[in-house]
Amino acid sequence: MAFEASATNLSGRIPHGSASAFGNLALALALTISMACGGVRSTSTATAPAPFATAGQATLPEPRDPSPVPTADSGTAQPTVAPLSAGSLVSVGSVSFQVEVALTDEKKAQGLSNRIPLGPKAGMLFVYSEERKRTFWMKDMHFPLDMIWIAADCTVGDITENAPVPEPDQSERDLPKFSPNVPIVHVLEVNAGTSQRHQIAAGDPVVFSGSLEGLHGC
Repeated sequence: MAFEASATNLSGRIPHGSASAFGNLALALALTISMACGGVRSTSTATAPAPFATAGQATLPEPRDPSPVPTADSGTAQPTVAPLSAGSLVSVGSVSFQVEVALTDEKKAQGLSNRIPLGPKAGMLFVYSEERKRTFWMKDMHFPLDMIWIAADCTVGDITENAPVPEPDQSERDLPKFSPNVPIVHVLEVNAGTSQRHQIAAGDPVVFSGSLEGLHGC
């Protein structure tokens, strides 16, 4: 528009004889400027930039999930099975127990003290070479026990049920002592309540099998 106003002012100063030629020139120039300013419209369309990935949005194809890995149940905690001697089995009546065997004096003195609870069909077998009455206690125990006293003829001689764990401030001299009513040669310790659950009773046969087969008289 500024340029068009200047062209009109210049045409009034040119001599009359040149007015026509100059008018044609001015007209041509005006048309050229008009086309340059607005006569041609761009047909290109601006391309919007691709949006950035936001947090949590994958920018690459998601990989396939791996095979699920089993995890521990997050519900109620279950007793943990104590380490056992593989293949050492003691059958009492109709039920069999996988047992850890205490043969040395050190192992017998330690027993199940300061240990994690046993599995439902696990136990510890104390092996002795002579038959007599023996005395056990529950020093440093964290779970109650049944003590199955095994006689020399490989039968259940007696049972001590539900031997309790010590009180928090109970001194060693005040700990209760447990002994069978008859002489025995071996002792099987299992979780408290096991004898009643499986109806184990005095006189039931006891058989050692697996890695214990043919050993220790039963």
